[in-house]
Amino acid sequence: FGVRIEVSNGLAPNDLVSVPDFQGIFLNEALKIIDEKGFKEGKVRYVNNNKFLPNTIISQSPNESTKVSQGSKINLVIVK
Repeated sequence: FGVRIEVSNGLAPNDLVSVPDFQGIFLNEALKIIDEKGFKEGKVRYVNNNKFLPNTIISQSPNESTKVSQGSKINLVIVK
């Protein structure tokens, strides 16, 4: 007979986390969030777009609220 104690400093490797919404924010802010939330930077593609300021994220993959494993890559499409 005994007591079992578990200590954790974060999510287990197989725990799923929700992807934040990066659309409409600047790249440097998104990269900070990606790092803080335990994701990895994926592919970054730059496109021309006159509706948004340069370095604004206009698309992401996986999409917002998608459940992914911690450490998953986040791909971004950014205005030149």
